[in-house]
Amino acid sequence: MMTPTLIESMQTELGAALPLWDLSSQSTVSCLSHSENTTFLAQDPASGRRLVLRVQRVGYHTSAEIRSALAWIDALITEDIVVTPRPVNRR
Repeated sequence: MMTPTLIESMQTELGAALPLWDLSSQSTVSCLSHSENTTFLAQDPASGRRLVLRVQRVGYHTSAEIRSALAWIDALITEDIVVTPRPVNRR
């Protein structure tokens, strides 16, 4: 079960990992929502970049399901079906 303490722990760990997405140490991380996934907003005042980070529950989706979802997002972008943010890979 997701608890406020667990969300806070996730937020802290994401804050430490922000350099993986080329975000500066000045960046902040705030929780946006929790349902099937937990989403956080990372904002870097140094560069002006903003990223939404989605954290799935452990064991909720397989690697194949995640790759399928990313392929679907890529198809939406490629075929210009709907304005869709492009996923950002970590370094």
